[in-house]
Amino acid sequence: MKRTMFVTVAAVTIVIAMVGGVFAAGSLTSNVAVNAQVKSMCAQQQNGVFLATDIQIDPSAGLQTFSPATDEILQCSKNASVLIDAQTGNGSGPLTICDPNTGVNGTLTGTGGLTIAYTFKCNNADATGHLIGTGFGSNNPLGLRVSISAAAAAAADIAGLNYQDTVKLTINY
Repeated sequence: MKRTMFVTVAAVTIVIAMVGGVFAAGSLTSNVAVNAQVKSMCAQQQNGVFLATDIQIDPSAGLQTFSPATDEILQCSKNASVLIDAQTGNGSGPLTICDPNTGVNGTLTGTGGLTIAYTFKCNNADATGHLIGTGFGSNNPLGLRVSISAAAAAAADIAGLNYQDTVKLTINY
């Protein structure tokens, strides 16, 4: 019985040594480079809207600034530099940087061709019309404002009824 066990143990040891030799003959390591880039992109989350009730011009007041019923809201790649351009004149005026200082000059047109000059601004942009993205999942409101100068307010004609213009925004990212 001792002899049979010895032969069996010896045979198993030889098989394990052969199998182990097959798997342990060598090894190899490899480094795999993983590179990525983040796309610069923006998506509109909310369309900006100024209602007639948002812009109630007081002809006796000085400079007047109005906020929209809903602000234009974007979501843009984190730290993306986004340039905001605007065109007044129902989107046919010159393409102009929308900044918080100078803004974009436009004309509201009313009944009978009556007009009121105004300035359209993007208050959350910097002086060069740029906004820095805060990442998807985080909103970037433009801080839209419309200003009416004291002279334009004083000259406003009530006969124009409802004055209107459309501003076309171009978001460059």
